[in-house]
Amino acid sequence: TRVNDGQMMNVLSNMSNNNWGNFFTGPGILMSEMQMLYDGLPAEEQAGYDIYFHLAKILRANGAQKILDLYGDMPWTDAFKARSTTDQVLFPAFDTQDVVWKAIIQDLKDAADGIAATTVNTTPGHPHSFLPAQDVLNGGDLQKWINMANSLRLRFAMRLSEVDPGYAGPIIAEMLGKSLVMTNDDNIYIDGSGTQGQGNGQLARAVRERQAWTYGSKYMVDIMNAANDPRLEAYFDKTAAGTYVGLPSSPDAQGSLGTIDFDSYSIIRTELVSSNQFIPGPVMTASEVQFIKAEAILRGLATGDAQVAYEAGLRESVDYYYDILDWNPDVNVVRPSQADVDAFVTASTAAYDGTVEQVLTQKWIHFGMIQAHEAWADYRRTGLPNIPDDTSGGTVLERPTRIIYPAAEWVNNEENYEAVRARDLPNVKLWWDVN
Repeated sequence: TRVNDGQMMNVLSNMSNNNWGNFFTGPGILMSEMQMLYDGLPAEEQAGYDIYFHLAKILRANGAQKILDLYGDMPWTDAFKARSTTDQVLFPAFDTQDVVWKAIIQDLKDAADGIAATTVNTTPGHPHSFLPAQDVLNGGDLQKWINMANSLRLRFAMRLSEVDPGYAGPIIAEMLGKSLVMTNDDNIYIDGSGTQGQGNGQLARAVRERQAWTYGSKYMVDIMNAANDPRLEAYFDKTAAGTYVGLPSSPDAQGSLGTIDFDSYSIIRTELVSSNQFIPGPVMTASEVQFIKAEAILRGLATGDAQVAYEAGLRESVDYYYDILDWNPDVNVVRPSQADVDAFVTASTAAYDGTVEQVLTQKWIHFGMIQAHEAWADYRRTGLPNIPDDTSGGTVLERPTRIIYPAAEWVNNEENYEAVRARDLPNVKLWWDVN
């Protein structure tokens, strides 16, 4: 069973240590390490490796976004210089969030432009010839890298659209005219089909080990039930009664219930995540892009038909969840009929109503557990969807707005940590969280 209590919103310093450490020892430092190797090459060989710097910029920007969304201020300008022979910095200062966000948005632009200007040389032995085998994300498909860079830039600009609309608005409008991840065929995944655990294997393991924590949210399941949402079958296991029933998250509401078990309440479908050893790790999906487009149009940040984008987002989301089930070799996937999908999109409670709230609610459902980070970020940015308060003993539980820095940062970078200590609290809002 899983019964929540008054401590459910507490944020511990070690909750996301791996996010911080993995970034600064992984994609964060990658370009610095590459630069040292590049500098050691003969001048005539260097140009062949430029493409790898463009791709590394995209990976670093994607990783930095996660750190910014979780923690806020972070070392950037002076970071990644511990092994530099010219301007070594062992204890980097923290940059403010606006500086880092705008730096990685510029990196994405530079990377997309650099890739577009690259003439690929497939001569055996040329550095470009190794890219398809070395590129575990996009298989050497440079158009997919451009789509990824542009789509991430769109996501990042939308994140800043309420705190700095003058900066973000033109970027959003520009990106909607660029090549993006627009259909599920364009989706960017960390492939889980090759090696167990490569894609989203850690999520699958976590769900297996803590399955009693994976009950469907009553708020979400109720919305999906009302719309006869075709994703329900892919998303959740049925109760013993053959229905989909979500568990209230509020401790007070749970306290009034009878037995909390898998027979009475739906959990995340076992075959979708916990037994799906080949579940991919989504980086960018078409549904997210379509929902961003719909929101941007409704908010006057771009022109176009918001209904067309919204409906495309719904349709792609339905296919996306059944696609993930298809990764599981033990499932005989039966997809919903076209008539059922059409009824859901055009004639149910999910049918377009012209509100940003509806767009963001469906975007939140699309992210779900598999992209919970993005769901939480959008919720903080907009306050949508209107999730009911959680209460314990009649007291409303305050939802955290950030993760506090890992203890290792307090110890190893103490002097610079002092500059951000006063803001290192779970209820301090991030720079872009102004709703």
